Amino acid sequence: SSHADGDAPGAGLHVAGEAFAPSEQLTTRIRNILGDYPAGVASLKEMLQNADDARARSFQVYYDTSPYAGGKVLAPSLAPLQEQPAMLVFNDSQFSERDFQNILSLGDSAKRSDVGTVGKYGLGFNVVYHLADVVSFISGDRLVVFDPHGNRLPGKAAGRRYFLDEVQQMAPGS
Repeated sequence: SSHADGDAPGAGLHVAGEAFAPSEQLTTRIRNILGDYPAGVASLKEMLQNADDARARSFQVYYDTSPYAGGKVLAPSLAPLQEQPAMLVFNDSQFSERDFQNILSLGDSAKRSDVGTVGKYGLGFNVVYHLADVVSFISGDRLVVFDPHGNRLPGKAAGRRYFLDEVQQMAPGS
């Protein structure tokens, strides 16, 4: 028997209940995605495919082993990362606001309906987590930093997006 027996349709039962919905930790979701994408050269191929989907005309990869210890950082907790090697990947395309929103929607990308793109599922960017725990990129006038573990960014955020001119004001003289 239903708790609403005898109530008029639309009468609006007022039962508090509790929040109860499926959820998945961001790090668990990324780990599951990475299980479907092999590490190594496949990661570079995925980045190249993303550049192609963005209609980039150039694609470059650099491996930088120079330490930048003591340099200015967005947050003190990011300083140790400057002492580590870095892979820099460049292309000459820029994100649209739609692209920025798509990168937040793991597996629910608008690429699914774009017949001009190779990638269809919005998952490929996540191969970068085979290479690093904290990932950043610049597109247009924006700097994006992702830290799925929430260990390095202010407020234990999993990601932050900055305007480059704001970043330059935070680090005067650089």
